[in-house]
Amino acid sequence: DLIDPNIHIEESVADVTEDEWNEVESGQTNDKASEKFNSRVRRAPQQIIRYQRNGEPLLCSLTSQLPELPTCPKCKGSRSFEFQIMPQLLSILGLGSDLQGGVDWGSIYVFTCSSDCEISGYVEEIAQVQNFDQTNLPVMPSTQEE
Repeated sequence: DLIDPNIHIEESVADVTEDEWNEVESGQTNDKASEKFNSRVRRAPQQIIRYQRNGEPLLCSLTSQLPELPTCPKCKGSRSFEFQIMPQLLSILGLGSDLQGGVDWGSIYVFTCSSDCEISGYVEEIAQVQNFDQTNLPVMPSTQEE
């Protein structure tokens, strides 16, 4: 089955007020990338793909940097950012709602050959995952019995 494009992020998430966002973010470590990311997500909370060929990825945190990119296996040229998959996709697919065993990531960044080299068939491209900074999350008490 294909994903119904009319499905939106749960209203309880999409309708969070500015005051509620500020309350959640108060007392957290200042991370300019995270602030920029959150500001952009607030403008389009249903956006799941952010496409910007040869652009700049919207990083979700500065505490973990994206690794250096390998060159294109075909032409040995450099790679550039093409698109990113936003974490809102997890909510739409129902994968990120369970703290115990749910899937979670900040963004998946896809980089492709900058030279648009001629290929026949397929060539390996690069996808890199960046997780959210975990330092601001409250510690959850253990639910396991000893």
